[in-house]
Amino acid sequence: MAYSHGECQGAPATVPEPTTVFGLLAVAALTATSALGSRE
Repeated sequence: MAYSHGECQGAPATVPEPTTVFGLLAVAALTATSALGSRE
């Protein structure tokens, strides 16, 4: 059940999936870029 997402690297369940991490980083980067672009 824990490996339903194809995680075959033996990563702990407490570590978020790379997809989620990159997704959050992408959203944060876009938000920061938009905020900085609007202020300039």
